[in-house]
Amino acid sequence: MLIKWIICIVEDHKKQAFSYAQEKWSETEKSNGFIAQVGGWDLKNKNEACIISLWESRKSLNNFMTNTHDTIFNRIK
Repeated sequence: MLIKWIICIVEDHKKQAFSYAQEKWSETEKSNGFIAQVGGWDLKNKNEACIISLWESRKSLNNFMTNTHDTIFNRIK
């Protein structure tokens, strides 16, 4: 299993838009090798969002990044 930890710094006035955009990433669950994803705001650094995703393997994550990631990203930006 592969654990991917993503940290995003989000300005106060963009937090609502960021949270809304994160909901659009639910499409990720259709990807082969995807296990789960969870995220939230850091309690000590209020502008830091943390996202942890679990993948079956590096190969499945690489496949997602190569074939799916940009399609989802371009729909929500």
